[in-house]
Amino acid sequence: EQAVQVICERSAAQATTKGSGRMAAVGLSGERIAEVLLETGLNKSVARAAINSPNAVTVSGSLKTLEKLGASLESQGVFFRLLDLDYAFHSRAMDPIQATLLKHLADLTPRAGKGLFVSTVSGALMSGKKLDATYWWNNIRQPVLFNQAIDTLAGLGCRVFVEIGPHAILQRYVKDSLSKLNVTGRVLSTLRKNDDGLDRLSETAWRACLIGVPFNLGQHFGQ
Repeated sequence: EQAVQVICERSAAQATTKGSGRMAAVGLSGERIAEVLLETGLNKSVARAAINSPNAVTVSGSLKTLEKLGASLESQGVFFRLLDLDYAFHSRAMDPIQATLLKHLADLTPRAGKGLFVSTVSGALMSGKKLDATYWWNNIRQPVLFNQAIDTLAGLGCRVFVEIGPHAILQRYVKDSLSKLNVTGRVLSTLRKNDDGLDRLSETAWRACLIGVPFNLGQHFGQ
């Protein structure tokens, strides 16, 4: 019930920011895009929204400032693409919804989970007990540290990664992150556009087993 509450309140709050900005994908590292924003004087108007992999980030800002950034990067041969989103997530465009979100999620009672949890807010291991209203606000406002989270998981010995979602888009980011660490791993997807039935989930589970993930007959077939 609390998970559904978080989903609904986050979605409702963020929906009110529609039209406040845009987002774009950039083929640079988190460190390099920070330098570029300083060099172009856009560091106060364009935010690093996500650090996806060693050479891929997402930025947020107004359409005008993103177009200015894009023109500068493309003139240098750097990949830049505006995303089809009428929002500027993980930037100051989210600030107006902070009070509302904190109020509506104030009654959350998070608790520890059964497995290890690595957060893309901190990029590190985190206890489920810390997933309170403030955590979910930071999840909206702060940059997504996806690259750092994958580094942490790799450091913990994880070698098989399964992307759970309606259409896999993170596989390349995971592979690039592992490659930089000289770690050999596998990335599996679950659902795909126009191929999202139960058979797809079953296939992913079997593929994971075939490449060495511990297999529990009881979990798959019951008693």
